[in-house]
Amino acid sequence: LVAIVHAHPSQEIMSGYFQAQPELCVELIDLLRPTISSATVSSASLKQSQSQNRSMLTAIAALADPPEVPYTVRGLAIEALTALVARRDAASGGLTGVARQSNILNELGVGKGLYLGLLPTLVRYSLASLTNFLTFDEEASSDGGSLSIQNEDTALDIGLAFLEATKPDPLPDRQQLFQALDFVDSVLTLCSAVISVPSGTAALTECGLIPALLSTIAIDSKSNGSS
Repeated sequence: LVAIVHAHPSQEIMSGYFQAQPELCVELIDLLRPTISSATVSSASLKQSQSQNRSMLTAIAALADPPEVPYTVRGLAIEALTALVARRDAASGGLTGVARQSNILNELGVGKGLYLGLLPTLVRYSLASLTNFLTFDEEASSDGGSLSIQNEDTALDIGLAFLEATKPDPLPDRQQLFQALDFVDSVLTLCSAVISVPSGTAALTECGLIPALLSTIAIDSKSNGSS
């Protein structure tokens, strides 16, 4: 699907394909929704607050290995959406008829006042997770790689230990980091395709894109400056 959307020369054939499957765009987007579900965000936040002394990757683990949708499937979905947004009409230079027909920007939650739309929320959550990771990485390095947790609640620790014991084995730390960073890269690639559309630029700017990007860049610049 990704290759066809990128390369097929006939707009008529592409339009007919998407007309025959009107829910395809929505189904692709639904594969991304669990990444920013309230359950996923709450679980990641709780795990991070209780387990900072065990792994500095907890800030982005939810991006790397979500239980609801396999990593490869989610990656292919976002690539297909990026291809659909990035394809341009030869005459006008804007979105193709297929993209307009699929109402892709609205389905992605990109529009005036859609602060909690899917893509704006996904961008902010991904960058916030990356920022937390970079911040914690810097703090762990300055503290010799260890942090202590004060006033731990024993009952909560037991509950978390039970959850950890009943879950599948997590991915190796290095693979978690690679997959999380790869997902953030894919999200920003989709974001850049949307920004190339004038209405997408205005909508994402209004939804807090620039502060989210600047906060991440500032952390990275500070880390490089201190090193």
